[in-house]
Amino acid sequence: MDAAVADGAAYLLDRLTRLPDDQRLLVGCCGRPASGKTTFALLLTKTINRLYRAQQQQRSDIAICIPQDGFHHTRAMLDTFPDVKEAYDRRGAAFTFDDVGYYNLVSQLRQPIHAGPRPTIITAPSFEHAIKDPVPDSIIILPTARIVILEGLYTFLATDGWKKSSELLDERWFVDADAKTATTRIVLRHVATGVAKDMDEAIWRAANNDMPNGDFLTANMMTPTRIIKSVDDPSLSTLPLGD
Repeated sequence: MDAAVADGAAYLLDRLTRLPDDQRLLVGCCGRPASGKTTFALLLTKTINRLYRAQQQQRSDIAICIPQDGFHHTRAMLDTFPDVKEAYDRRGAAFTFDDVGYYNLVSQLRQPIHAGPRPTIITAPSFEHAIKDPVPDSIIILPTARIVILEGLYTFLATDGWKKSSELLDERWFVDADAKTATTRIVLRHVATGVAKDMDEAIWRAANNDMPNGDFLTANMMTPTRIIKSVDDPSLSTLPLGD
């Protein structure tokens, strides 16, 4: 995806020059689980900052990537759901995310930047896998961060609870991977990272949570402004998962 990253970075920096100095450029980046959206978003952010520093002879970064994982509902919140088992089994589905908290962040980012003697500092949560819960206020968004890449499954859904956040974005970029390729990748990832104890559990999780979440996304997202074709990782072997 190197060409797509380089082209996207140049495009966003050029678009930023046409915005008032007190506005941010907000970019939603989504895709199926294991589509490569996180890798793409991080590379895009890094490339934007490298180009900006070279062009403007600046040391500070102008772009930041904010993963949507920080808006997972906490386990304490999941414990209050009517069907607690379903909430844990489906953790990662849209209903297990804090759409209100996400909207509050995006709406703050949409406000004019105040970079005077008392600049407005915005914070966002991250997700700590060791404790399996979000960590509030752990990402600091400085006034100098004028390009914000919001990365995750549900960054531009058109459904109730999410649409008003999606409508605040300037760009909606979709990393496109077919369902079979994404399934192979997510199964291998679950086993490699210990999310699943073995291959059977990994396949079950993919079939009953990850891929349904991807199908929900593609059926309910707003129209992307750009589509990036996912490139397969040759380091991953293939699994006979069927057609």
